[in-house]
Amino acid sequence: MTKALDADAKLLMSMPNEEFRVVDRRLQALRKKGAITWERRGRFVVWSLNK
Repeated sequence: MTKALDADAKLLMSMPNEEFRVVDRRLQALRKKGAITWERRGRFVVWSLNK
């Protein structure tokens, strides 16, 4: 999933150092659709695909 998001981010970014924002927008869109969920494990956030 990370490599696919990174590839999308590089295509979509309009300014240098914008990759994180593009990836975050995509993750949030998938979360809102119900395709992925997240959970906190200590100080980390873990994303998982819904079945």
